[in-house]
Amino acid sequence: MSVGALVVARLGSTRLPAKNLLDLLGRPMIERLIRRLRAARGLDLVAIATSSDPIDQPLADLGARLDVPVHRGDLHNVMERLRTAAAEFGCDTVVEVLGDNPLVHSDLVEAVLERFRQEDLDYAANVTREYPDVDPRLRRFVAGVRVQAYRAELASRWSEFPEFEERDLGTSAYIYGQPDRFRCGYVEAVGPWRSLHRPELNLAVNYQPNFDFASQVFSELGGHDENFTLPEVMTLLERRPDLEALTGTP
Repeated sequence: MSVGALVVARLGSTRLPAKNLLDLLGRPMIERLIRRLRAARGLDLVAIATSSDPIDQPLADLGARLDVPVHRGDLHNVMERLRTAAAEFGCDTVVEVLGDNPLVHSDLVEAVLERFRQEDLDYAANVTREYPDVDPRLRRFVAGVRVQAYRAELASRWSEFPEFEERDLGTSAYIYGQPDRFRCGYVEAVGPWRSLHRPELNLAVNYQPNFDFASQVFSELGGHDENFTLPEVMTLLERRPDLEALTGTP
């Protein structure tokens, strides 16, 4: 089995243009994420999945400089882009991570993959508020650190379920939205992840204050180890509650 972490990224964001390439303490933000992903055991590949639009050429250039594989595919249909990326790289399993989630940690990737493999699932993820129809008793993670793992063959089936595309529910909603058809499992914010049970928080970088938050976190925690853990981030938030104002939507 070939397992590829595919980082979904583009530069045409209107809320925070070219955010994936913003300088995060001396490195582009997406490079920070890639370096954290590369520490995960069980991955055969970490690659960038961007679009063929000329605006995204700088991402391809960055990949070449960093020796990170880059796939360029459909601009608007992200699952189709992931399908063609998985085919190009020969991935049997896709680990989907968003490029504006720089705090995703290698331990979480490993936890999701372990659940995926041990239960022979079609789809696994750490459960967040992005799953409103999933059992509400599950203890949800903060948003902005979601890791999704699914069989690459399922990425080619998005066109079979146009109702999910029409409702704009996200790239993989047709998989986890049909638990009667696909075997789905979730990692909860319990045990070593219990401090991440803050579903009201969003640590994704969508706006300038969010990027300022990420910069503060990397500045405070990244000096000794850039692969600092997510529980360490939550401990920092407990110590610095003022930083919460920089998360989520302004």
